Amino acid sequence: MASTLESELTYQTKDGGKTWTRELFGFEQQVAAMAANSTSDGFGTYTAGMSIILPRILSKETMQEYVTSAWISLRRVVPTAALRSRGVDGDPSKFIYEYTVPSDGDETLQWAKDSIVWIDEKMTLHDREVDLYNDYWSPATGHYVTDLVVCPSSESDTKWNVLFHSLHASLDGRGSLQMFDIFVRFLNDLVCKGVPLLQSLRNGEQKLNVCFLASHYSSSASLFFLSRLFYQTSNSSHAGHSSGTTSTRLSFIDYPIKLKPPAQVAFLRPFSVVDESPKNIQNCKDVRLTAEQTLKLRKACRAHGYTVTQLLVALKAVTEVEWVMTFPQDDPEDQRLEAIRIYKESSIFPTAWNLVDQRYKLKDYSSHSSEHSSPSFAADGCTLVLSMDAIRAVVKFDEDTRKVETKPELFWDTAVAESKKQWTSCDLSLNAYVAREVERREASKEFDGASYMLPALLSTSLGDLEALDIATRFSESIPSADPERILIEEFGIAIRTPTTLKTLLFWQWNNRLTIRVTTGAKWTTNEGIVAYNNIFERWINDVC
Repeated sequence: MASTLESELTYQTKDGGKTWTRELFGFEQQVAAMAANSTSDGFGTYTAGMSIILPRILSKETMQEYVTSAWISLRRVVPTAALRSRGVDGDPSKFIYEYTVPSDGDETLQWAKDSIVWIDEKMTLHDREVDLYNDYWSPATGHYVTDLVVCPSSESDTKWNVLFHSLHASLDGRGSLQMFDIFVRFLNDLVCKGVPLLQSLRNGEQKLNVCFLASHYSSSASLFFLSRLFYQTSNSSHAGHSSGTTSTRLSFIDYPIKLKPPAQVAFLRPFSVVDESPKNIQNCKDVRLTAEQTLKLRKACRAHGYTVTQLLVALKAVTEVEWVMTFPQDDPEDQRLEAIRIYKESSIFPTAWNLVDQRYKLKDYSSHSSEHSSPSFAADGCTLVLSMDAIRAVVKFDEDTRKVETKPELFWDTAVAESKKQWTSCDLSLNAYVAREVERREASKEFDGASYMLPALLSTSLGDLEALDIATRFSESIPSADPERILIEEFGIAIRTPTTLKTLLFWQWNNRLTIRVTTGAKWTTNEGIVAYNNIFERWINDVC
């Protein structure tokens, strides 16, 4: 196993250090296959944004100079920002990363010009993100893996929106947030501390002294990514499952779920097209709790002995079932009857790809700002299969009246208890993670974009960013002795979801928890998402 990982995760050069390449591996390979598949339609393209407040108004020209300088400085710390991805011999499951060491500063400046997208139109951060969701590229094309998108905000002349628009295979949630931290540090030094711009950005008379030497990139420290971090794994990646079970692949899930025969019936909503040609490829809405609501939620979790993530998984399950059974989109009668049948007969509620961060376990490679840097993608995913009995205990449907009755007083001891049970049954150790990565390499060879048309739920909980010490020096809720500084007002994170899947992302910033819900606009209306979010927030208020 160690030799396999070493060969997969180490970059190689065949031209003396000018160009470095490696094949995508594991989860990143699978996510790239999603984005390249015509049926899944760019699923997984990743957008992470932040709204920053400057201490004073800057002209567009000055902002361009500062941003370009900060972006190049970020590349010196995080060279993966300048990767390209390419296909391999027309194989839909194989892709490579390619890094080219600049020969001089002009090449570096050209990369910055090619990868920074300047937009003059003023928008809110959320509206800019929605606009970007319509744009994606195949990982086979040789495009840089990340565009830096910058535009003024419509809310204030001192506010700007800065976004990473990227292949998800090359940028995950925690990794992108670490990169934002580094980028804003450089930008803050330029704007607030008078640190000089990189040479010649202003007048173009001198070459930039920021070229990366090939000798620098031949060292194991900067060739990044686990070159000295390999772990032996057990022979079985499904430890804990009894031998008396059968293996059933729930279509899009990247490794088999073990189910006892006869096969279980999953709660997956019936659906139909509601807008054949939507203006935007997906609908995206947020539930953004107040600081008071967020504090109450965290206190409730502590009082009941559960984590916030365990609570949120339970909440998305009960919300989905209640939402489906209230027929929020004027569902046709045959669709309603099918929903009633599934509600009665289903035995499991599958919540797929509950993404977790493995980066922090990588020791010397746990941070982009560390000496050894960090992988561009270090997310892991596990599938949770909740018992529908636990969900039906708190979401009761009367077939005669076709009304839903909820039992919030039972919620913690049923739905959240079931969520915790399933979470604790997942082996999230580093050994198990590595084993799953090997499995995903094989699963990528059989990727079927049609499988992403299942109306299941995917989610990731990014955590309390300030508690993780991400960008804390730029948080309004944390005092600073600096006479002036850039403030990060909000973050926005989502992945392109142009299918019937729902993706839910959770994060806390500035003492406020955000729940972002995204799904394909062809099958779920904007009003449908609003109804879902209203149910979600009502559950929070009822149980916290």
